[in-house]
Amino acid sequence: MSTKEDKNVIDEKKGNTDDSKLPDFKGFIKNYISSIIFTICLSTFIIGGLGLYTAKVAQSNMLPDNIELEPYTNIARVVEEIPIDINIIRPLFVSDNKDIFSQKAIFNSKEYLDSFNTSFFCSVKKYANPGGLFSNGPLFLSKSYETIMAWNFYAINSVFLYLNYLPESLVMILFGLFGFFIIMGLYFFNLAITVISYISNIQDLFRGESEHKAGFWEETKNISYFSIKKILLFFFWGYAFVMSLFVIPILTTIHAIISPLYATYKINSSNETKNVFDFIKDNFVYKKLLFFILCTASLVSNGISYLGYIYLFGIAIAILFAYFMGLYNLEIPDVNESGFTSNVVNKIKQASVMKEMNVKTDNLCPQIPILQEAKVQSGGSGKNKKTHSTKKYNIRLV
Repeated sequence: MSTKEDKNVIDEKKGNTDDSKLPDFKGFIKNYISSIIFTICLSTFIIGGLGLYTAKVAQSNMLPDNIELEPYTNIARVVEEIPIDINIIRPLFVSDNKDIFSQKAIFNSKEYLDSFNTSFFCSVKKYANPGGLFSNGPLFLSKSYETIMAWNFYAINSVFLYLNYLPESLVMILFGLFGFFIIMGLYFFNLAITVISYISNIQDLFRGESEHKAGFWEETKNISYFSIKKILLFFFWGYAFVMSLFVIPILTTIHAIISPLYATYKINSSNETKNVFDFIKDNFVYKKLLFFILCTASLVSNGISYLGYIYLFGIAIAILFAYFMGLYNLEIPDVNESGFTSNVVNKIKQASVMKEMNVKTDNLCPQIPILQEAKVQSGGSGKNKKTHSTKKYNIRLV
């Protein structure tokens, strides 16, 4: 005969077993709404959309990755304007080119380069002129920072270009899931580039004003490293820049991620200028099918987790009802509607930089003058031609 305590234990076990089989409607609703807001809208459509936008910017090749051209120097960086396919709509996963629709975007490279005139990079250059007691610091920082910027843009142009080979929806999903690892990789890349650029520009902490022309930095071969004043300033700036190794890689990583998002574009046959916010909004409009597919997958997953397999029958009926109501229909735009055209570009091509390397620009970003010695030859020809003894200097703007 069972005791009273044994009956209580058995009743508790039965109660626990019965409770575990009950569907958790509160948890289902909470997690389903959370997945729509954070996983689908925030992660895939917003963060993933930013990654997709960066990929399109990388294809336009408007990020200045050549340290010999603007905004680093006064030599213009003229980029070829090519149409970039955005908002690509495929009736089927494998579709003929003529059946694929897209908008053709033209990115504004000139406007983007002009935006550097008001950047931190240009602001530092204003204080990098010789003559001041602490002018070596801005000189060192500006030259190091421009090296870091150029390498960052080169990395983004190279890596994100290849994302264009993937379907746009897949890029959004993958970047939403794994974008954090790309950012962390970029941070460690910046850490290495910062150390390298600091070492390669260390002579600028000793560089003095030229004796041949006031207001200009002396050429590298004339730098003197054995001066009490310069050594003291070197330790002052050296300590500051070593400490900055904990901050600069973080700032340059953030700058590298945000910079492509300032780019603007126009749709072919339209004069309306659009930006990254318009691009994200268009993703919600033209990728509604992706949104509903992800919502459906989340519905099934949360239904199994919180309601149990018995409720899958009801979920399946709801999905079928939504299907026959046209929720999963792909809306194909008409040709020339909202700038859509058929025939996307078969081969992913990055815009090229024009060959006119000697075109001066009206760039307002200050340039740092450094003297370079140039050889001047006297009259005569052949064996009678002699090198003139008078020194002449070219001005190098960096």
